[in-house]
Amino acid sequence: MSLLTKHKWLNIVYGVLLIVIGALTLTFAIVNVDVVNQVISISLAVSLFIAGILNIASSIIAHTEKLFTSTLLVGSFAIAFGIVLLVNRTLIGSFIALLLGTFLLALGAVYLVKAIIFIILKQKVPAIILMFVIAAIAIGLGVTVVCFQQESQMVLYAFIGVSFAVMGVIELILVVRDLLEEKKKAKEEEQPAEFQDVEVINKEDPEAEVLEEPDEEHPQIEQNSDRIEGPKE
Repeated sequence: MSLLTKHKWLNIVYGVLLIVIGALTLTFAIVNVDVVNQVISISLAVSLFIAGILNIASSIIAHTEKLFTSTLLVGSFAIAFGIVLLVNRTLIGSFIALLLGTFLLALGAVYLVKAIIFIILKQKVPAIILMFVIAAIAIGLGVTVVCFQQESQMVLYAFIGVSFAVMGVIELILVVRDLLEEKKKAKEEEQPAEFQDVEVINKEDPEAEVLEEPDEEHPQIEQNSDRIEGPKE
Protein backbone atom coordinates (compact mmCIF):
# COMPACT_ATOMS: atom_id res chain seq x y z
CA MET A 1 0.00 0.00 0.00
CA SER A 2 1.50 3.33 -1.06
CA LEU A 3 1.69 6.41 1.13
CA LEU A 4 -0.92 8.23 -0.95
CA THR A 5 -3.30 5.28 -0.73
CA LYS A 6 -2.88 4.98 3.04
CA HIS A 7 -3.31 8.68 3.83
CA LYS A 8 -6.24 10.16 1.93
CA TRP A 9 -5.44 13.71 2.98
CA LEU A 10 -2.22 13.49 0.94
CA ASN A 11 -4.32 12.71 -2.13
CA ILE A 12 -6.46 15.75 -1.40
CA VAL A 13 -3.40 17.99 -1.00
CA TYR A 14 -1.90 16.52 -4.17
CA GLY A 15 -5.10 17.15 -6.16
CA VAL A 16 -5.48 20.71 -4.89
CA LEU A 17 -1.81 21.41 -5.62
CA LEU A 18 -2.20 20.17 -9.20
CA ILE A 19 -5.27 22.38 -9.68
CA VAL A 20 -3.46 25.45 -8.30
CA ILE A 21 -0.35 24.86 -10.42
CA GLY A 22 -2.49 24.25 -13.50
CA ALA A 23 -4.57 27.39 -12.93
CA LEU A 24 -1.47 29.55 -12.36
CA THR A 25 0.26 28.10 -15.43
CA LEU A 26 -2.80 28.70 -17.59
CA THR A 27 -3.26 32.24 -16.27
CA PHE A 28 0.35 33.35 -16.76
CA ALA A 29 0.53 31.57 -20.13
CA ILE A 30 -2.30 33.80 -21.35
CA VAL A 31 -1.29 37.00 -19.53
CA ASN A 32 2.52 36.91 -19.65
CA VAL A 33 4.33 33.81 -20.88
CA ASP A 34 7.71 35.17 -19.73
CA VAL A 35 6.66 34.64 -16.10
CA VAL A 36 6.26 30.91 -16.76
CA ASN A 37 9.66 30.83 -18.47
CA GLN A 38 11.29 32.56 -15.49
CA VAL A 39 9.71 30.15 -12.99
CA ILE A 40 10.82 27.15 -15.06
CA SER A 41 14.34 28.59 -15.48
CA ILE A 42 14.80 29.29 -11.76
CA SER A 43 13.45 25.88 -10.71
CA LEU A 44 15.61 24.09 -13.26
CA ALA A 45 18.67 26.16 -12.35
CA VAL A 46 18.32 25.34 -8.64
CA SER A 47 17.96 21.64 -9.46
CA LEU A 48 21.04 21.78 -11.69
CA PHE A 49 23.04 23.55 -8.97
CA ILE A 50 22.16 20.88 -6.42
CA ALA A 51 22.90 18.04 -8.86
CA GLY A 52 26.19 19.66 -9.91
CA ILE A 53 27.39 20.20 -6.35
CA LEU A 54 26.53 16.61 -5.40
CA ASN A 55 28.33 15.24 -8.46
CA ILE A 56 31.45 17.31 -7.80
CA ALA A 57 31.46 16.41 -4.09
CA SER A 58 31.05 12.70 -4.82
CA SER A 59 33.83 12.88 -7.42
CA ILE A 60 36.24 14.52 -4.97
CA ILE A 61 35.40 12.15 -2.11
CA ALA A 62 35.26 8.89 -4.08
CA HIS A 63 38.14 9.56 -6.48
CA THR A 64 40.81 11.29 -4.46
CA GLU A 65 43.64 9.97 -6.65
CA LYS A 66 42.13 11.20 -9.97
CA LEU A 67 42.10 14.81 -11.02
CA PHE A 68 39.47 14.35 -13.72
CA THR A 69 36.40 12.07 -13.67
CA SER A 70 33.13 11.82 -15.56
CA THR A 71 31.08 12.82 -12.50
CA LEU A 72 33.23 15.92 -12.11
CA LEU A 73 32.56 16.80 -15.76
CA VAL A 74 28.80 16.23 -15.39
CA GLY A 75 28.67 18.34 -12.24
CA SER A 76 30.59 21.19 -13.88
CA PHE A 77 28.29 21.20 -16.91
CA ALA A 78 25.21 21.15 -14.67
CA ILE A 79 26.39 24.20 -12.73
CA ALA A 80 27.38 26.01 -15.93
CA PHE A 81 23.98 25.37 -17.53
CA GLY A 82 22.27 26.50 -14.32
CA ILE A 83 24.18 29.80 -14.45
CA VAL A 84 23.15 30.29 -18.09
CA LEU A 85 19.49 29.75 -17.15
CA LEU A 86 19.72 32.28 -14.32
CA VAL A 87 21.37 34.87 -16.54
CA ASN A 88 18.89 34.44 -19.41
CA ARG A 89 15.62 33.31 -17.86
CA THR A 90 13.66 33.40 -21.11
CA LEU A 91 16.08 31.08 -22.88
CA ILE A 92 14.25 27.98 -21.71
CA GLY A 93 11.07 29.01 -23.54
CA SER A 94 12.86 29.46 -26.85
CA PHE A 95 14.68 26.16 -26.30
CA ILE A 96 11.42 24.30 -25.62
CA ALA A 97 9.74 25.81 -28.69
CA LEU A 98 12.73 25.04 -30.90
CA LEU A 99 12.93 21.49 -29.56
CA LEU A 100 9.21 20.90 -30.12
CA GLY A 101 9.33 22.38 -33.61
CA THR A 102 12.33 20.26 -34.56
CA PHE A 103 10.60 17.14 -33.27
CA LEU A 104 7.48 17.87 -35.33
CA LEU A 105 9.56 18.54 -38.46
CA ALA A 106 11.45 15.28 -37.99
CA LEU A 107 8.19 13.40 -37.43
CA GLY A 108 6.71 14.89 -40.59
CA ALA A 109 9.82 13.96 -42.59
CA VAL A 110 9.60 10.37 -41.34
CA TYR A 111 5.97 10.04 -42.42
CA LEU A 112 6.75 11.68 -45.75
CA VAL A 113 9.50 9.13 -46.44
CA LYS A 114 7.14 6.39 -45.32
CA ALA A 115 4.48 7.60 -47.78
CA ILE A 116 7.02 7.57 -50.62
CA ILE A 117 8.04 4.03 -49.69
CA PHE A 118 4.36 3.02 -49.72
CA ILE A 119 4.05 4.42 -53.26
CA ILE A 120 7.11 2.47 -54.41
CA LEU A 121 5.77 -0.73 -52.82
CA LYS A 122 2.35 -0.05 -54.38
CA GLN A 123 0.48 -0.15 -51.11
CA LYS A 124 -3.17 0.76 -50.75
CA VAL A 125 -4.11 4.31 -51.67
CA PRO A 126 -5.89 5.16 -48.33
CA ALA A 127 -2.72 4.28 -46.38
CA ILE A 128 -0.61 6.48 -48.66
CA ILE A 129 -3.05 9.39 -48.31
CA LEU A 130 -3.04 8.98 -44.52
CA MET A 131 0.76 9.12 -44.43
CA PHE A 132 0.80 12.29 -46.54
CA VAL A 133 -1.83 13.93 -44.34
CA ILE A 134 0.10 13.14 -41.12
CA ALA A 135 3.32 14.37 -42.71
CA ALA A 136 1.69 17.62 -43.85
CA ILE A 137 0.17 18.27 -40.41
CA ALA A 138 3.41 17.54 -38.55
CA ILE A 139 5.54 19.67 -40.90
CA GLY A 140 3.01 22.51 -40.80
CA LEU A 141 2.92 22.50 -37.00
CA GLY A 142 6.71 22.30 -36.85
CA VAL A 143 7.18 25.31 -39.10
CA THR A 144 4.54 27.24 -37.14
CA VAL A 145 6.19 26.48 -33.80
CA VAL A 146 9.65 27.49 -35.04
CA CYS A 147 8.46 30.69 -36.71
CA PHE A 148 6.06 31.80 -33.97
CA GLN A 149 7.87 30.77 -30.81
CA GLN A 150 6.14 33.22 -28.45
CA GLU A 151 2.65 32.13 -29.47
CA SER A 152 3.72 28.49 -29.46
CA GLN A 153 4.97 28.81 -25.90
CA MET A 154 1.66 30.33 -24.85
CA VAL A 155 -0.33 27.46 -26.40
CA LEU A 156 2.01 24.82 -24.97
CA TYR A 157 1.96 26.23 -21.42
CA ALA A 158 -1.83 26.68 -21.59
CA PHE A 159 -2.19 23.03 -22.59
CA ILE A 160 0.10 21.98 -19.72
CA GLY A 161 -1.88 24.11 -17.26
CA VAL A 162 -5.21 22.63 -18.36
CA SER A 163 -3.74 19.11 -18.15
CA PHE A 164 -2.53 19.72 -14.57
CA ALA A 165 -5.92 21.11 -13.54
CA VAL A 166 -7.78 18.15 -15.06
CA MET A 167 -5.42 15.71 -13.31
CA GLY A 168 -6.10 17.47 -10.00
CA VAL A 169 -9.87 17.30 -10.48
CA ILE A 170 -9.67 13.59 -11.35
CA GLU A 171 -7.55 12.97 -8.23
CA LEU A 172 -10.14 14.67 -6.00
CA ILE A 173 -12.98 12.71 -7.64
CA LEU A 174 -11.15 9.44 -6.98
CA VAL A 175 -10.58 10.42 -3.34
CA VAL A 176 -14.25 11.27 -2.84
CA ARG A 177 -15.25 7.95 -4.45
CA ASP A 178 -12.91 5.99 -2.15
CA LEU A 179 -14.19 7.83 0.93
CA LEU A 180 -17.82 7.07 0.01
CA GLU A 181 -16.99 3.39 -0.52
CA GLU A 182 -15.22 3.20 2.85
CA LYS A 183 -18.15 4.92 4.56
CA LYS A 184 -20.60 2.47 2.96
CA LYS A 185 -18.47 -0.50 4.01
CA ALA A 186 -18.19 0.78 7.58
CA LYS A 187 -21.97 1.26 7.72
CA GLU A 188 -22.52 -2.34 6.60
CA GLU A 189 -20.07 -3.62 9.22
CA GLU A 190 -21.92 -1.71 11.98
CA GLN A 191 -25.19 -3.46 11.10
CA PRO A 192 -26.54 -5.61 14.05
CA ALA A 193 -25.57 -9.28 14.03
CA GLU A 194 -29.18 -10.53 14.05
CA PHE A 195 -29.94 -8.72 10.80
CA GLN A 196 -26.80 -10.17 9.30
CA ASP A 197 -27.91 -13.69 10.34
CA VAL A 198 -31.29 -13.17 8.72
CA GLU A 199 -29.62 -12.01 5.52
CA VAL A 200 -27.35 -15.07 5.53
CA ILE A 201 -30.33 -17.42 5.98
CA ASN A 202 -32.22 -15.73 3.20
CA LYS A 203 -29.26 -16.02 0.88
CA GLU A 204 -28.59 -19.70 1.66
CA ASP A 205 -32.21 -20.92 1.73
CA PRO A 206 -34.77 -18.42 0.42
CA GLU A 207 -37.62 -20.83 1.29
CA ALA A 208 -36.50 -21.17 4.93
CA GLU A 209 -39.03 -18.61 6.15
CA VAL A 210 -41.94 -20.34 4.49
CA LEU A 211 -43.80 -22.19 7.28
CA GLU A 212 -46.04 -25.18 6.69
CA GLU A 213 -49.58 -24.13 7.46
CA PRO A 214 -52.43 -26.56 8.05
CA ASP A 215 -54.67 -27.19 5.15
CA GLU A 216 -57.69 -25.13 6.25
CA GLU A 217 -59.18 -24.91 2.79
CA HIS A 218 -60.21 -28.59 2.63
CA PRO A 219 -61.30 -29.75 6.12
CA GLN A 220 -63.89 -32.11 4.67
CA ILE A 221 -61.22 -34.15 2.93
CA GLU A 222 -59.53 -34.77 6.29
CA GLN A 223 -62.85 -35.81 7.93
CA ASN A 224 -63.65 -38.20 5.08
CA SER A 225 -60.26 -39.81 5.38
CA ASP A 226 -60.92 -40.40 9.12
CA ARG A 227 -64.25 -42.08 8.32
CA ILE A 228 -62.69 -44.34 5.73
CA GLU A 229 -60.01 -45.52 8.13
CA GLY A 230 -62.65 -46.31 10.70
CA PRO A 231 -62.22 -46.68 14.44
CA LYS A 232 -58.95 -47.97 15.65
CA GLU A 233 -59.00 -51.26 17.53
